[in-house]
Amino acid sequence: MQGFLEFWDRKKDSLCIVAPEGGNAVQIMTVHKSKGLEFPVVIFPCDLNIYQQINPVTWITEASNKYDNFNALLVPFTKEFEQIDASTQKQYQQQREDLELDNFNLLYVALTRPIEQLHIITEKRLLKNTENTNYYSGVFIHFLKELQRWKEEISEYTFGNGTRKSVKKEIRKNTTTLKAFISSPWQEHNVRMLASASKLWNTAQEKAIAYGNLLHEILSKIDSEEDIDAVLDRYTNIGIMDNETRITIEKILQSIVKHPMLDSFFSKNKQILKEREIVTIEHQVIIPDRLVIDGNSTTVIDYKTGTPSKSHEQQIRKYGAVLETMGFTIHKLLLVYINEEILVAEV
Repeated sequence: MQGFLEFWDRKKDSLCIVAPEGGNAVQIMTVHKSKGLEFPVVIFPCDLNIYQQINPVTWITEASNKYDNFNALLVPFTKEFEQIDASTQKQYQQQREDLELDNFNLLYVALTRPIEQLHIITEKRLLKNTENTNYYSGVFIHFLKELQRWKEEISEYTFGNGTRKSVKKEIRKNTTTLKAFISSPWQEHNVRMLASASKLWNTAQEKAIAYGNLLHEILSKIDSEEDIDAVLDRYTNIGIMDNETRITIEKILQSIVKHPMLDSFFSKNKQILKEREIVTIEHQVIIPDRLVIDGNSTTVIDYKTGTPSKSHEQQIRKYGAVLETMGFTIHKLLLVYINEEILVAEV
């Protein structure tokens, strides 16, 4: 069970159920997903605001000597942004043009997927008998007016011949169609998923996992001590961590890169590979946290939070064994335990 859950967690964004082409079914997909495909009939139920964004923000990068000597400002991207000065007006118009191009490209994809029939279902947005061309619906109404077919009291318009010509494909003989699906609650089967996400919400364990993941992510961006400030600035500026968390993490990072057993492996003159996927001869994927390569000699470093475990030793030994099959000589295998104090264990 645990193995399946781990597999699903890795693959959930890419796996899907493929419906047989001959089946009597409707495929529901995004416009992006439909790109490059064709269908006998397409139903497009959408009325997008071409210029709308969700809580948009942008950087003013030419604000030095204007706003208390800040080199850059992160501000809401609203109509008021256009009125700051000439540079922001140009930036605002460019962003609007980019949104317009992207959303008309999206509309083009949607309208060119059908082979025989296209059904567009949209709103009827009118302001004093004038269409709002900020929306797809306004663009369609404008199109009808150009053809002199628009009448406000009519809500359906048809072009071409609506008769279907294609023949429904027969279902392949080796395809099994599920006639019914029977489900019962997992609680009735005495199944308990103790590590499910909902069990961890707002708990100390959830916070510990999030904190450990953040440390791993930040360490994957650092080659040497000189990278620390820039990486922490980036995470602070985008709101992933506050100043208090930043101070704590900076102390931890300094303790790691200056640790007497680790400082030589955070040197700028070494070849560093961080979180690189390696496929073993058994077709398994391993991802060591840090490989420090010096000629043909390699040191493997893996970061852990919590208490030392035999499974950690087994894991890093496996990393070393795989690298040896690739022709590398293993210099050291180091487990770095990141807790209140930094503990480095050589395996």
